[in-house]
Amino acid sequence: MDPLDNSNIAKEKRKAIIILLYFILIFSYCILSVILYTSPIRYSLENRISDYKFIRTYPWYPPWRLAFLSLAYWLISVILYSFEVKEAIYMLWIFSILFLIFHTISLLNYPKKTVLYPLVYLVVSDSGFYDLHLDLAQVTLLVTVIASKPWRKIKLFHK
Repeated sequence: MDPLDNSNIAKEKRKAIIILLYFILIFSYCILSVILYTSPIRYSLENRISDYKFIRTYPWYPPWRLAFLSLAYWLISVILYSFEVKEAIYMLWIFSILFLIFHTISLLNYPKKTVLYPLVYLVVSDSGFYDLHLDLAQVTLLVTVIASKPWRKIKLFHK
């Protein structure tokens, strides 16, 4: 096989572009997460785009910012995967797990009682009211599991 074959060169270029894209995504995620977590809350982007300006000093707020960043990067990975960049499945796994971790940390730091269930979580107020929420972190992990499963190889109906 000729090493200068056009198909080999195209495959190597694609592999190099994907590796560079992974590096850019992970590097930018690391930089942005450090900036978001350590930046003073009063200088946050949220205060610039929100009409309700106040200092957010909640204990769940810094992990929530990282969870939001992880969700945004997971969505970028979904877009890449939908364009048939099959190697993006690794990014789906990384960012869905990071989203699950930071989202759970933000829920555990919430001042109200929070109970985690499969695919949902329950917030119990001081007055006894229950508020049921869809746990998007578990949903993203479930979507990642479904996306990484080779469903085409499974035959549902036998002939």
